[in-house]
Amino acid sequence: MKSYKVSAAELKNFTKTVFEKTGLQESDAQAIAELLVHADVRGVSSHGVIRMKPYIEKINGGGASLKVHILWCRRQPIQQLLTRKAVSVQLQGKRR
Repeated sequence: MKSYKVSAAELKNFTKTVFEKTGLQESDAQAIAELLVHADVRGVSSHGVIRMKPYIEKINGGGASLKVHILWCRRQPIQQLLTRKAVSVQLQGKRR
């Protein structure tokens, strides 16, 4: 298997472009790209850009909404419960 080295900036730009072409708004695509690349840079590749394919499949299959809608079910000091149907949990947290 051939491997390639790219800078974090190049990977972020590529990831953002892919998500934009999938239908995400530019700001959402940018946020997800930053979070995924940040995970890779930190060495947590299981939560990095490797997640792009499942996220895109989820979007294309109707299992994820292109718009983030947070519905609070219950809010307590220690625990917050919410329902979601968004591309990623990371984006949900970033919007909070």
